[in-house]
Amino acid sequence: MSSPSFPSLGANPVDHARTLGELCETGQHHFWPDDISPRDFLIGNIRLTAAQITDVYQLALAVKHGGKLATFDQRIPAHIIPGGIDALEVIPT
Repeated sequence: MSSPSFPSLGANPVDHARTLGELCETGQHHFWPDDISPRDFLIGNIRLTAAQITDVYQLALAVKHGGKLATFDQRIPAHIIPGGIDALEVIPT
C-alpha cells in the first residue's frame, strides 16, 4: 500500500498502518513467519532486480505456507519458484 504505484488517495504511512491493523483484526488474517531465505530460491544463474527479489521472496513465502500472492504486477517471474505459477494470483487492473 505504500508503493508509489499503489492507487492511494493521498494516504500516508500512518493511514496505511491503521488499515493494515484493521485488516489483521478481521479474523481472515494469518501470519506467515519470515522463515525462508533468498538462498532457498536464488539458485544457479538467476538474475533478478531488487524489486523482483522482494516479489519472488513473497511468492516463495506463499508457496511454503500453502497460500497465494495476490498482486497487480504481471511481471513477477513465478516460473523460477517451484509451485510459483500456481501460487501467483494476478489481479486484473
